[in-house]
Parts: sequence; C-alpha cells; structure tokens
Amino acid sequence: MTDDLSRIEDGVKEVGGRVEDVDKRLRKLENWAKVLGTLAVIFGISGGIGGKFLSEARSDVNDLRTQLTTARDSLVAMRVSQEEELRDFVDATWDSAAARVAQAVQSGVAQIGDHGSLRKRVTIRFPTPFPQPPAVVASTIADPARPDADDVFAVSIPSVTATEFVVLVQRVDQSTGWGQHLRLGWVAAVR
Repeated sequence: MTDDLSRIEDGVKEVGGRVEDVDKRLRKLENWAKVLGTLAVIFGISGGIGGKFLSEARSDVNDLRTQLTTARDSLVAMRVSQEEELRDFVDATWDSAAARVAQAVQSGVAQIGDHGSLRKRVTIRFPTPFPQPPAVVASTIADPARPDADDVFAVSIPSVTATEFVVLVQRVDQSTGWGQHLRLGWVAAVR
C-alpha cells in the first residue's frame, strides 16, 4: 500500500516537472518569435531570401509552440489524472482503515435504570458482532437529573461473547437498591 502511494506521488511529481519544463521551453520560443519579429522590423526584411527565412522561422516557431502547448496540455491532464488517482487511493485506504477500526472498537451507553435490590444483571448486545470475543471495560454513569445522588457501584463483567456481554452492577455503599436512573458506559475492542 505504501509502495503504491509512493509510486503515485512520484508520478505526480515527475509529470509536474515535465509541465514546468515545457512551460520554460514555450517561454523561450515566444521570446525567439519576438526577436525574429523585431529583426524583421529593424532590417526591413519583407521579401527575398531574408523574408523567406523569417517567414519559415516564424512558421517553425509557431509549429513548435503548438506542439509544446499540446504536450503541456497532455501532461497537465496526466497530472490531474494522477492526482485524482492519488486522491482515490488515499480515500480508499482511509475508508478501509476506518472500517477495520470500526470493526475492532465499539462503544456505547446502556440504560441500567433504577433497581430495588443490591445487584442487577444486564445483557448488552454489541451493535455489530465482533470476529471474536473482545475485551470490555465498563463503568457506571450517574443520573444527571439526580446530582445529589452519591451512590457507589461496582461493575463486573462475568461473560463476554462476540455478540454480547453480561454486566453485573452492585451497589457497594449500602445494602439496598438505588433510585436513580443509572447508565453504563462501555468500550469493547479486539486486537
């Protein structure tokens, strides 16, 4: 993947260099055309061998200008094409990496609610199944509507599969249930 990216970047740089070279040559030809025109005026060459020479030289300069302009336009089109190829490659690589990360890491907030006894067992399903059971980290989130609640909880995760995990929430500061609408924040990841 890195080799492809380097190859495309090198191609874009090479084409860019060629476009600059063609532009320099075009400027030189335009300068020569001006010199030839100036000589024709200075020496009053309009007919005979000198006039024919200048006429042919101008024609050659114009032909070269047309050829170089066409070459430059082709190189610019090539450069645009390579830049688009590079952009497409980067986009595809990014999308692929993002999909792998999305597959490898998931998170969420589960509603635990209030509970009348000391412990509550809840099964939480992953939004997308993992290829294998992930590592899961979880913690309770207090009810924002009850800022005065100072309940203390322990969280354990006795079971994890590729599709879900079981969490056990237990109040540890008292031997009763809780009245707040408790939530559980969790993150799951596989290598």
